[in-house]
Amino acid sequence: RFGFLSDEGSELPVGFAIQGEFIGLTCGACHTAEIKVFGEQVRIEGGLERVDAATADAYFASRPRDSQLGAVASDQSAPLDRRATFLERFEAAETRFEDKDVIRPPHWTGFCLVPTAIEFWLNRRHRLHERHCFTRDGDMWKSTLLYP
Repeated sequence: RFGFLSDEGSELPVGFAIQGEFIGLTCGACHTAEIKVFGEQVRIEGGLERVDAATADAYFASRPRDSQLGAVASDQSAPLDRRATFLERFEAAETRFEDKDVIRPPHWTGFCLVPTAIEFWLNRRHRLHERHCFTRDGDMWKSTLLYP
């Protein structure tokens, strides 16, 4: 399946892990990326699917080691009493996984944004921008030119 992967915490108390908990309650999402130097942006919208454990493991393993350790140390988006607590947990994770691969924590997973629409926006002078929208129609994509 084609899509865009994102990592999130998924099993924290409601209201704390905004990303993971909110994703679990929604049926879709949108991502926008701006490329300022080119005056362009792309907007992707579609449904969300939680990835399987093997995909989450592989994605986690591809991240820099310190990012992996940070994920182990973090209760993502939960209140933190003081920064030193997090840094202590990070150091404990460094010690725990010294000379070993960092194991993906159970709350760390991934989601795949499976696109149903992709829009490319091109900056043009005098707000005469150019917008191209591609929408999924079964197994095909339909192209539409949009007004700015």
